[in-house]
Amino acid sequence: MVYLGILIFNWVEEVIKKKSIVFPAISLLYLSWLGGAPAPVTISVLDYHNYEGNYNVMFSSNYNSRFEWGYLSLAKVAYNSGLTYAQFRLILCFIIFIVLLIAVRRFTNNVAFFVGTFAIFPFFNEIDQIRSFAMYTLILLAASFLIKVNKKNIIISTLIIFLATGFHSSGYFYLAFIGIRLLMHKNIKVNSMIIIISIVSSIILFLTGSTSAGQKIAQIIGSLTGNASASENILTNFVGGEGSFTKKLLMILSYALLTVLAKKMAVYIVNLNENNNNITGKVNSLMSLIYSGMLSLPLLFMSIQYQRFPRFGLETIIILTALYFEHKIKIVDRFIGMVVTLMFVLFLSFIFYGIPSSQIAQSIPFLAHFKF
Repeated sequence: MVYLGILIFNWVEEVIKKKSIVFPAISLLYLSWLGGAPAPVTISVLDYHNYEGNYNVMFSSNYNSRFEWGYLSLAKVAYNSGLTYAQFRLILCFIIFIVLLIAVRRFTNNVAFFVGTFAIFPFFNEIDQIRSFAMYTLILLAASFLIKVNKKNIIISTLIIFLATGFHSSGYFYLAFIGIRLLMHKNIKVNSMIIIISIVSSIILFLTGSTSAGQKIAQIIGSLTGNASASENILTNFVGGEGSFTKKLLMILSYALLTVLAKKMAVYIVNLNENNNNITGKVNSLMSLIYSGMLSLPLLFMSIQYQRFPRFGLETIIILTALYFEHKIKIVDRFIGMVVTLMFVLFLSFIFYGIPSSQIAQSIPFLAHFKF
């Protein structure tokens, strides 16, 4: 029931508009424990066994991993230190959530809203796909350095993105974020351009099929990483039309709707804090990540596995919403906003978790320790 307490207390703290970092930080650490040490009954429905099997054979003579260098480097250090996979996973989860806390805090003081919302969606997806979650937290940290755009921060942000690719090759996609952020810094309107690119790309992939495009992506990732197994993994898991058209369409429409709402919140925040370059930088950096998510929507027609990109974009929208509620919103409006947010979060959970029939959905009560 600690999980339920986290939801209640963080949402109450948001409504009364306290800015304490202590309880949200403790809450994130508890979530990291839930993700790092899942109940045994849930292990069979997570990627746990795949990671554990890989961990235990890292030093065998015929070892050839599809995992990236950053994750493997940490895993090998842990293995050589005598840690079991369970111990390594728990430590890795704590590191990931600490980085997440730092990144979110750099954007907003309203961490309670983020924690209370993130704990419902998309937390349960992320603790299953631990490498991609590690990648995203680093991308978010990289984005926080481009709140203020200068040469030094561009270099730092780019280096962090390359570090993120060491945990999941899909991190290369976020090099597009830097381009979008620089365009926004130059006051170039990117909204229409990104929408057009996304729509045209979606139509092309839908009409022509995704196999050839997927093969090209696999070749590019293989050449960038020098990892043939990673390239083969993309062809196996990220090329193909699995997933219903209805589900993909719901993901696209919900993301488009929430992007429109995010843009309205962004305009409100900037107008309310006119001439505050720091706030404007936060908003533009977050919107650049959200627009990156919109560019990823056509990839859903290649494989439902690419839903990680719009999911990460939605996590960014949660941070932007936290920043929105941080700024001079009446308590009644915040309460109404929280109710509307909860409705959206439950809807997104329905789409992305596959409630009620998917394995991940059925494991949620055990992951949250409602059942043992």
